[in-house]
Amino acid sequence: MVLIKNKNIKAHRQFMVRSYVTVLSFVAVRVGDVVSMDFLFGPITDPTFNRVVNEYFFSFMPLICAEIAMTWWPVLKTIKSSRKKVQQQQTTLIIKKT
Repeated sequence: MVLIKNKNIKAHRQFMVRSYVTVLSFVAVRVGDVVSMDFLFGPITDPTFNRVVNEYFFSFMPLICAEIAMTWWPVLKTIKSSRKKVQQQQTTLIIKKT
């Protein structure tokens, strides 16, 4: 609520996305018993270890993916666009010199 009052919409949006992802990861852990993880990790014979793998995978992977989408991708886009600007400036300088 403080973020909205301070007009920090971007931080509030990121906080809400993380909150929803966390809630949905709890749901995914429970649904994880239905979905077999054999295609990723191979057959796991020990039921306790299988449960631990499912809980870690369904808990942390959604959060990691959300963080990549919210923080890393925009930074990579700005780096890419700034590199394009630098390249364009360099080509215009080369053209002006010749």
